[in-house]
Amino acid sequence: MRKMAGIGNLGILEAGMKQMMKVLQVLGILAVLAAAPGAALAQEVADTAAAAPAVTEDWDALRAQAEEMRAQAKQMRNEAEAANAAAQKTCWEKFLVSSCLEDARQALRAAEREAKRIEVEAGQLSRRIKAHERELKQQRRIDEAPQRAAESARRAEQIRLKEAAAQQKAEEKQADIARRQQGKN
Repeated sequence: MRKMAGIGNLGILEAGMKQMMKVLQVLGILAVLAAAPGAALAQEVADTAAAAPAVTEDWDALRAQAEEMRAQAKQMRNEAEAANAAAQKTCWEKFLVSSCLEDARQALRAAEREAKRIEVEAGQLSRRIKAHERELKQQRRIDEAPQRAAESARRAEQIRLKEAAAQQKAEEKQADIARRQQGKN
């Protein structure tokens, strides 16, 4: 009887291991699929940055690319979470539940790392775009400085002329009041 019981347990263990291997294969495929678009996009970004000189870059296209990368990372996270939920559900039907759940968590973490890497690249693009915009704004201010100085001088002269006219008017009014006072005396 003991031999029979041992063989039965071994058979269950082998069946559980086969199912575990299937789950691991599915999780591995999901991890590769999750990583592939990000790696291709990262290579595309690197090629674009290396091929185009900084002066002629299309900043609007880079901004759109950064937003696309963020959307892709979000989609990857959502897909990874959905795959993790499905894997967890499948794991509870297995013999070795905790090992299967750990494998699912590892696959989720790997997909989240890849999504985070893509988000970091998008952030780098965004910072590069903002730095370029700051440089353009500073250059514009430098270019417009003589015009602003001339405009400021023109406004200062107008204010000085208005003040002089107001002062003259006030003096004339004072003189008129003084004449009236002398006329009454």
